[in-house]
Amino acid sequence: MKNIEVEFRFKVEDEEKINNFLKRLTFVKRKTQNDIYFDTPLGDFYKKGIFMRNRNNKSLDFKFNLEDIENKHEECEEFSFSLPISENDLEKINRVCKIIGLESLMTANLEDFLKTNNLKELVIIDKTRDVYRDGIFSFCLDDIKGFGKFLEIETMLDDDKNLESLKKTMLQKISTLNPKLLPIGYIELFIKEKDFNLYKQGRFLLEEDN
Repeated sequence: MKNIEVEFRFKVEDEEKINNFLKRLTFVKRKTQNDIYFDTPLGDFYKKGIFMRNRNNKSLDFKFNLEDIENKHEECEEFSFSLPISENDLEKINRVCKIIGLESLMTANLEDFLKTNNLKELVIIDKTRDVYRDGIFSFCLDDIKGFGKFLEIETMLDDDKNLESLKKTMLQKISTLNPKLLPIGYIELFIKEKDFNLYKQGRFLLEEDN
């Protein structure tokens, strides 16, 4: 299933301020997320800003924005498929594979998919996520071991017709928090610590690393 994911995130510096802000929203749930990201041994897809992950052994997700010439980590196309892989999803998955340059999946088997494309485990990201809602927007307070807490505001679109106006609305929603927006995702934070050379070859970098 394809969606356009739009999100902004920043590191939590003042927990009391964030907690007071979140009290005005509707609490939805707390959940834990185990994300296993896959790539070639040389990180070829990471370098292109293409991300593939297994989330909680429940979904196989593909996230990328091949047309973003400004390399902003704000919106991307997201394709998500249930795990175990269904025969009914093979054709859809293979359409995504063709877009990003992967070999087609011949069987409904995740291990076969990884082996065929020489994909290995890149990083594992474990986090606790508290989810809040405000209309069409989700606010996610993420606690990531070793990296601290972050707040994300995100939403999903079917198309990009109102993308820019929606992004302005999202930024207005968090303007009172005076956030220092993070121009990278969690995976870049992990790669930066694990393999700085690979991190520097990625599409998305912190300003001080450009």
